[in-house]
Amino acid sequence: MSAGASIPVASGERATISAMTDSPALAAFGLPPVPSPALDPYLDAAGRCFARHGLRRTRVTDIAEEVGVSRVTVYRQVGTVEDVARLLLARELDRLVNSLVPKLMAADDADGVVSVIASAIEFATSHPVLSKVVRDEPELVGAFVITELPTLIDRLLVLAEPVVRRLADLDRAARFDIPVLGEWVARVVITMVVAPPAEPPEEFLGKVMLPVLGG
Repeated sequence: MSAGASIPVASGERATISAMTDSPALAAFGLPPVPSPALDPYLDAAGRCFARHGLRRTRVTDIAEEVGVSRVTVYRQVGTVEDVARLLLARELDRLVNSLVPKLMAADDADGVVSVIASAIEFATSHPVLSKVVRDEPELVGAFVITELPTLIDRLLVLAEPVVRRLADLDRAARFDIPVLGEWVARVVITMVVAPPAEPPEEFLGKVMLPVLGG
């Protein structure tokens, strides 16, 4: 699915997705708006290079060779390696959000919401670029988490907010401080992506979250 080919959702849900992906909070994190589908060939090529070489060893020339264009063309279309990494992350986040929101709307109990959170974690841990970085360049992940943890939590709160809102709709989070619960969900997701548990995410989350939510 391209960045422009979103999963069909109701207009209200689409507005929620747009607000999440193009909000000032996301811009403050340094990510651009969701890139045009016209850039997909460059982003797909960059993703393959990142998964093959890692972030540090990928060069613009690698991406150019993967696409089959000149280095100048890559610079003009998507910028530097850092620029294209941000564009790729923005696109992948948009795809993740568009896949999660309909599932959240369909969840009719806390188990269903936990399943949605687990699917987000599985998306991240199985992503070829992120899994490459976590496996072969953990120093990048560690340094990022240490220096940018407050910003990272703020960023994930944008994603956790609809999860918590859905729990509130199901009367499972009514007695909780919603912002605090959202931050807790964000922190759980961060730790599970960086250091996955031994058991499947959904099983682990069921044991951790459902008792807290009264499930």
